[in-house]
Amino acid sequence: MVINIWKEEHLDLVQELPQQVKEVMRENLKILEENYGTERTVEDLGGYIALVDEDDIAIFKEEILKETIAEYIDEIEGADYISALFLLSSDFAIVVICEKKLREILEQ
Repeated sequence: MVINIWKEEHLDLVQELPQQVKEVMRENLKILEENYGTERTVEDLGGYIALVDEDDIAIFKEEILKETIAEYIDEIEGADYISALFLLSSDFAIVVICEKKLREILEQ
């Protein structure tokens, strides 16, 4: 499953995630909202966060990220998750949040 989040109020959709992961997501959302506004949709400038699970990561990489290489991949301290930034254009980025074990798929 892929959960797209582009507003801080959408964090309610990921209540089950570790607190450290939600905090990383919150920090990224604050940056998006400060720079692109709070009335954005998932398709508007700025981008969004995609929480991607093992079942859908290969499809997400192929259909959404295509040949884009991650700008960086960070481990989220205290959790078994990573955060990866993909710049799809000069004003549109996707931050992928997934379990550490899926890192290799993102790096391909």
